[in-house]
Amino acid sequence: MRNTDKRRDILDLKIGKSVKYTAAAFSGAFMHLTFLVIFAIIKLYVMVIFNVFSVGLYIVLGMICKRENFERRAYNWISAIYFEIALHSFFCTLFLGVNTCFFLYTMMTIPVMLYYLFLTCEKKMFKRGTLLFSLCSLAFLGAALVFDHFCDPFFYTFRRPLTLTGLYAPLRNPAMWESIRQTPHP
Repeated sequence: MRNTDKRRDILDLKIGKSVKYTAAAFSGAFMHLTFLVIFAIIKLYVMVIFNVFSVGLYIVLGMICKRENFERRAYNWISAIYFEIALHSFFCTLFLGVNTCFFLYTMMTIPVMLYYLFLTCEKKMFKRGTLLFSLCSLAFLGAALVFDHFCDPFFYTFRRPLTLTGLYAPLRNPAMWESIRQTPHP
């Protein structure tokens, strides 16, 4: 007969909070490292740079989660993660368009971030975070969809690399928008 008292049940959820947060942070770092590789392959270097900072944010957060005083600053870190995800999805929608569905990450972050707020923050901070994250998600989502409706993505094909001249020229000269729209897309 086996001694079941000494074995740890795999479904036992008595895992320390710092381990859970550390695992979530390093999972985020791995996901953004994957995005970094994908953006490097398609030569979207603006997002490669953004993902370098994202990976760094998640690694720093993972290291801080191991400390016992993480929960004192949990609201700040949860907010930083939320805004990183929201900005990432917004920029991906600007550069790659709505068809890549990156804008959905903004909507996905609401329940995830609220769950972390619920676990770590007081009721007042939870209510403030709920309102802030929901309104910001709505603003980022609306801005991305409006931009996509009126404009082509900045980087929409492997054959047309993004350059700073190509990025800022339409913003300086509205006549450039028309020439971009009339350019045949492969």
